[in-house]
Amino acid sequence: MGSNHSNFRFGCFELRTGEHRLLSNGTFIPLPRKTYEILLTLVMSKGEVVTKEEFFRRIWPDTFNEEGSLTTNISILRKTLDSAGKANYIETIPRVGYRLAVEVSETLPFNDVAPKPRSLLTVNRRKTLPLIISASALLISGTVNSWLFHLLESST
Repeated sequence: MGSNHSNFRFGCFELRTGEHRLLSNGTFIPLPRKTYEILLTLVMSKGEVVTKEEFFRRIWPDTFNEEGSLTTNISILRKTLDSAGKANYIETIPRVGYRLAVEVSETLPFNDVAPKPRSLLTVNRRKTLPLIISASALLISGTVNSWLFHLLESST
């Protein structure tokens, strides 16, 4: 891949980490920064439970926060995700944390290009040019020799 960023798909959503964007069926959905970081943490955990302590360590590493900060952002995230039609994208694990309750798949970033497979017919010009010149020289030489042979034979 051409970058260190990944894209993740879940449900009708795509999370583009290189652009810090959430899309629903191709439409950009704005999220507050901390809410985006919570979503990214859930997506990266791929269905595993993320504890409240883990969220605080990742999202608010150098500050003291009450659980209300996390629950407010989870609420915003739930409303955003559930508005797409499917409810319960985020599962609460009582007194432990949260997990993304849908399957997540990682995809190539949109702007990255997968390497093209080499065709069996791909020609390396540096290697084939000497071969073409040699084959041409042999053909010309054979034609000249054949012509001279017939010329000499017809004169005798």
